[in-house]
This record gives sequence, structure tokens and C-alpha cells, in this order.
Amino acid sequence: MQDIDAKRARKQIRNYLGKLEKDRVNIQRVLSEKINRMAEDREMAAALMRASYLIIVSDHVLRTGEMEEFEWICGLLNLEPTQVWDALSHRYLVWDDMRNVMLVRVPASAVARIVNESVEGKWAVFEDLEEAKTATAELYRQAIEYHRKMENPEFEQEMERRLAELPGLTASDIPSHHN
Repeated sequence: MQDIDAKRARKQIRNYLGKLEKDRVNIQRVLSEKINRMAEDREMAAALMRASYLIIVSDHVLRTGEMEEFEWICGLLNLEPTQVWDALSHRYLVWDDMRNVMLVRVPASAVARIVNESVEGKWAVFEDLEEAKTATAELYRQAIEYHRKMENPEFEQEMERRLAELPGLTASDIPSHHN
């Protein structure tokens, strides 16, 4: 987003809004066509949804009209709005500590506070679930070795169990911490 010229973007948005007020049906058709073309390009669709989300949450107020537009865009992209919103509004944190590796899901707004308040160990932050699972798997393997050397069979078995379950986990399976 830092690559976007804010003045130019505001001018384009005002231009679209002006046209929208004058001819809502045609403008909505044009926007629908543009969004439909984006549906074929997963990266473009993801960027559009991320930008839409950031615009909606930028003033910290969720308005009904904004959410309806978000759902409309999702519909044009053949995406499930609830899943998209959840993916955009949460991050995955991986606790890097050989004694107890953890993967948790937290609201994006809480990430900085959690990471900054952490006194021991360290959190790695991921937007993408698959990337978080890959990093977590590697840490589980290291933790298994650690517990094997420390002769902690219970912890070793727990890490092995978590590693075995990891590939099948979905976002809703990841423990969510809101506090």
C-alpha cells in the first residue's frame, strides 16, 4: 500500500464517486466487470480483498454498507465472505520455545501488543496459515529432538502428536487468543 500515491488515489476515488452518483447502474456494471476479470487472477483477487478490508477497518468502524459491498465483491470473486474476513482479520503466531512450541490465531489488531509484551521465548508472525504451519512443523521437529535429549518422553510424545495433526489443521482448528 505504501507504493500508492495517496493524492492520485483520492482523486481517482472522488472521480469514481462522482460518476457513481450520476450513473450508478453503469458504474456498478463497469466495476463488476473489472472485479470479474480479477477473479481469474488469485493474486489480484487477494490484493483486492486485502485493500477492501484495509479501507473498511481504517476508521475502526464497521458500517453495514461497507460490509454489504465487501460481501458483493466476494460474491463476484466466488469467495465466502466470512472466510475471507476471518483470514484478513487474523494472524498466526508461532511460539518459538523448544519446551513448548505453539501455534495460535489472534486478531490482527492484537499482534503488536502480544509480541511486544512477550518477555521470554519469541513469537513469529504469519499472515498465511500454510506458512505458519510450515514454520511450526520445523519447530516441532526441533522440540522433539530437544525433549528426546532431555529425556522428557511425555513432552516428546506431545510434540510428535501435534506434528502429526498439523497438516490437517484449518484456521478454525487453531486456538484463538483474543486477550
